[in-house]
Amino acid sequence: TKTYSNFIAAVDAEPGVTLEKPSVGASYRLGDATVEVLSNGDGADSLNNASIVLRVSCGGKTILLTGDIESAAERSLLSSGLPLKSDVLKVPHHGSRTSSTVEFLSAVQPQISLISCGRDNEYGHPHASTLNNLKASGTQVYRSDRSGTIVVDFVDDVLTVKAA
Repeated sequence: TKTYSNFIAAVDAEPGVTLEKPSVGASYRLGDATVEVLSNGDGADSLNNASIVLRVSCGGKTILLTGDIESAAERSLLSSGLPLKSDVLKVPHHGSRTSSTVEFLSAVQPQISLISCGRDNEYGHPHASTLNNLKASGTQVYRSDRSGTIVVDFVDDVLTVKAA
């Protein structure tokens, strides 16, 4: 995409900065947080499934950041043996019907699920089937199309969600 091309050009223009593609299983420290790479897009069958998937641990809690993955990438994650269980899930692909399968949600077991989507978006996100899967999983759902910016704090093993 043009956005990606602009990003690569910006990296190339910055002296001493190099682009690194992380390996699956790689772990990085970011302040008090640990970021683990669960998927780096290798072997993906589509741009959506090439999304990087990260599991961030901080303050005794975890959040799973899934980008735009769809059910094929969810199946790959399920068969990877990597840890998926997380307190918070950034719902894949803006709540599209192509993701958030029952099997995936069962493995993640999120207490809180966050859906990033625009109000009255042309794609119809989040899709009713995804909302039904989330409801059946027992997770508490927050949507940016209804609440605006959503902030999740992990402090002293306590999750706090602030929605506008």
